[in-house]
Amino acid sequence: MNMINLCNRSIVSIDAGASLQQAASLMRSEHVGALVVTTGGVDQPHAVGLVTDRDLTIEAMACQLDPEETVIGDIASRELVVVSADSGIADALTVMAAAGVRRILVTESDRRVVGMVSFDDLVAVLADEMSNMVKCLQKGTEREVRERNTFLPLQPPLLIALNTPGMA
Repeated sequence: MNMINLCNRSIVSIDAGASLQQAASLMRSEHVGALVVTTGGVDQPHAVGLVTDRDLTIEAMACQLDPEETVIGDIASRELVVVSADSGIADALTVMAAAGVRRILVTESDRRVVGMVSFDDLVAVLADEMSNMVKCLQKGTEREVRERNTFLPLQPPLLIALNTPGMA
């Protein structure tokens, strides 16, 4: 399955100059755990980073940053971790592992961001595939048992003792 078919295309973004408070409020209202940080305004947004709810907690709260005065661009990851839209699950997992992240952006060939995929998204798809594999094995076993039963004799075989010299 390609990332373009798997990714969440409803990306929520925020301008790099927005406050941490604004970012947290946006995450809450949109029910998301990550925001794409952009520059260039509404007309020409350009992705420059990613910030997660974990970033807000660990970087902002733990470091006692002022949520009203600190801008989200200051704590956002500056390196965008991306995978192409035609990449598969194995590619996405490899990229995530190499970068040590749980979310990656999905891009078209022109590097335009078209979606985001999370580790949880990939686990869900793989769990479905594993479930289908288990069903396949179960159905195969059921078929084998059913077919074997049609070949088994209905009654136990009749044992015939031959009168052989030396046997008493």
